[in-house]
Amino acid sequence: MSDDLYPDDLKVKLEHVHGSGWREAMGADEDDLAVYGARNELSNAAKAKLDAGEIEQGKVLWLLSDVSSMMIKGDSIHEPLRPSIRWGNKRTAIPDDFTDADLQNLEVILPEIDDYRLRARIADILWLRLTDRKDKHKNALIAIDAYRSYPLNHRSFIMEGREAWKRAIQLAGSLGRIAEDRRAQMRQILLDRLYSEDVVKGYETTWIAEILESLAKKEDLSVIAARLEEAAKTPQEKPNDHRYIKLLEDAATWYNKDLQKDQVHRLYSEIAEHWEKFASAQIKNDDTRHSVASDFFENAFNSLRRIPRKMRPDFNGEERLERLRGKMEESRVLSLDEMTQFSTKVDISEVVTLSRERIQGKSLDDALRILAEITDIADLEFLKKCVEEGNAQAPLQALIQATHLSSDGRVVARSGGIDLHDPDSERSREAFNNLMVRDHLLQMGLKYQSFILPALQVVVNEHRVQEGHLLQLCRLSHIIPNDRKGLWAKGLYYGFEFEFDTAIHLLIPQIEHMVRLFMKRNGLKTTRIEKGVETENSLSALLDHSDIETVLEDRLVFELKSLLTNPIGGNLRNDLAHGLLSDGIAHSPHAVYVWWLCFRLMIANVPWETLESTIHDHAE
Repeated sequence: MSDDLYPDDLKVKLEHVHGSGWREAMGADEDDLAVYGARNELSNAAKAKLDAGEIEQGKVLWLLSDVSSMMIKGDSIHEPLRPSIRWGNKRTAIPDDFTDADLQNLEVILPEIDDYRLRARIADILWLRLTDRKDKHKNALIAIDAYRSYPLNHRSFIMEGREAWKRAIQLAGSLGRIAEDRRAQMRQILLDRLYSEDVVKGYETTWIAEILESLAKKEDLSVIAARLEEAAKTPQEKPNDHRYIKLLEDAATWYNKDLQKDQVHRLYSEIAEHWEKFASAQIKNDDTRHSVASDFFENAFNSLRRIPRKMRPDFNGEERLERLRGKMEESRVLSLDEMTQFSTKVDISEVVTLSRERIQGKSLDDALRILAEITDIADLEFLKKCVEEGNAQAPLQALIQATHLSSDGRVVARSGGIDLHDPDSERSREAFNNLMVRDHLLQMGLKYQSFILPALQVVVNEHRVQEGHLLQLCRLSHIIPNDRKGLWAKGLYYGFEFEFDTAIHLLIPQIEHMVRLFMKRNGLKTTRIEKGVETENSLSALLDHSDIETVLEDRLVFELKSLLTNPIGGNLRNDLAHGLLSDGIAHSPHAVYVWWLCFRLMIANVPWETLESTIHDHAE
């Protein structure tokens, strides 16, 4: 890193590494596992060398201190090495802090470092930063081998071991055929460890399975599932230990990957049975806790409902559900302080290929612009035509009244059918709009699979999209208010990390603020007065304003309603605001599409032509 203690062009040699005493400074105990604890010792040793006039040796120690300060985030695509400490506007080191001279010195230091914790970080920094090297994969291979040197045991996993192995696997995946042998080796090592006699049952078993997820082959799926189920049923697990449930749920997930639906249903039934036992235990205790019991009864109820209706008779499911519903309601009353999917096959392989080819090999900014334009938002005329053609082919479906349920079984909306005697009535227009929303959601799912996800995967594979770069673009984008640019950049950045749950929690409130701001700028009222108190209207009320389409394009209004406020549609804003957003919905195609829509709005309002002409003029 650049600092005032050492000349910028200072170069170190092998003898400086040998004479630095780095091993003694950090301690020889690799059982500490988390090497960022050695940062202070290495920093103090560097200062001592500097005071003694041994500048080059001090520089070696200073670099290693910064290297050791980084924490591993194994599933992060762009920032796998993060600062271990933040205070105010300061932090410990990240890879981008190292100067070109520092990188050259790290290349000298790397071959002499036999501590796998430091070696992994140095090689990873060189892989991340020296992107123009033809042989850059060598550093990635070194990093992989060092990361997988972390022990596969419970103590390692609760320190850095899990993240290190995840990073090794992610690196191997990014290298493709070059690291194919290492992926195969890691897969076998993890499978062997999963079945070793000294493996600590419980969390260690499920952690190994978690690491294996991106490596497992078809033949591994049922093997891993069976091992997780076996681990749940060892005497080591207490009858009321929630690890028992966690292991069974993980086993069901792996059986589901292997399409063994009968095993999945069996485990859901067993999970429901144990949640019910846990709930009953809360009521029978001297310290009766009906609030806890009601949550456990609900968990049992939801687990049992995951079994398809047609399969429930095999598990006495409907009777059990009815019993659980009664117990759940009774516990809630007593607590006082506290409650058929179908698919179709569509071949989109050719479209996916074209989407990827369109964005491959482009510069970062060009790739971002193409991603934003990879597909278009709702085409209202096309949607109307689809509904009209659908009604002509199947007229009865337009006449039937519909009841719409949430993911937890609540009735969230009821819609009437089209009135043939009065097709222009409010009821008919609402029914027609609901059919448009339905078709739009189907098209949105295809856009997600055919365009957005393939293009996004190419961007993250070929580029490091950093929050700082997105912040610069947000600062240039006319659509984003000055006091919200950091929030927009952070929300958009999490999408490139595939953390869409975090992304939409940040971005959806910003969309609401954007709509409200545009309306105020155009003289539209955004508040209501009740009992002398002026309150801002919700996003639903804003989008239903009679003059909203004078401020926002009609298809954008339709898109926002379908995604964010319509109970028949995505309803993401309302679910998020009321704590109804589940893990699955937060990573659904709807959530990804909301993120992409925000990204598109930001990119579309960056003055690219002005920027490019300015850069061109400056170059001339």
